[in-house]
Amino acid sequence: MEIDSQIELVSKWITDRNAAYLAKENMVVYYASITGRHSDYQWYSLSLNEVCRIINTTMLAQDTIKPEIIITACQELHRVFEFGVKMHHDIISANVFNYFKEGKTSVQESVIDLLSSCCEDNKLYALYYNDVVSLYSVCMTLLKADSVSVVDRNKLFEKYFSRNGYSIRTTTNRVFVNGKKTGALIQQGYSPSDIKMIPDDIFNHIRAKIVGALK
Repeated sequence: MEIDSQIELVSKWITDRNAAYLAKENMVVYYASITGRHSDYQWYSLSLNEVCRIINTTMLAQDTIKPEIIITACQELHRVFEFGVKMHHDIISANVFNYFKEGKTSVQESVIDLLSSCCEDNKLYALYYNDVVSLYSVCMTLLKADSVSVVDRNKLFEKYFSRNGYSIRTTTNRVFVNGKKTGALIQQGYSPSDIKMIPDDIFNHIRAKIVGALK
């Protein structure tokens, strides 16, 4: 296949997904739902080799597309960015990819997305569910944002915390802590005996980071 035809083929794949290439991460990313349901939308990150393999095996009869063709197609579509960030601020540089803007993510969902990542980044692997909900509520208050219903909030907690490896233990599968059943967020390899409250300094650090990114 000629180079121009390869670029045209890859451009269609990129356009169909509104995908983008992030240079620092060296990844192609796009926001999609495999079921079509809004609640199932999530970010997919693929290496250049993975994109080549997908296109070569599903759209071509033989291995033809190379990584440099992926980058060229993204450049021609103006879908190349230096790196990606998550914030609701306006970004001065057009060369920075904003996940929240591209995915049209609500403030409520953005808070929980960042909250799940911050908990893992701060090595909070076993948490009281209500402790994390309190941190979410404080952030929402400081952002002067309307909260979603408890049902929708819990669905978003399930969506984002499970992606970061947490098991959500609420309602019928709550855990015993000090002889009492309680809701918890626990990563694999940890047990109810590891559950601790979020220390004040980490609580304040996470709150400041989330509010700073979204205010």
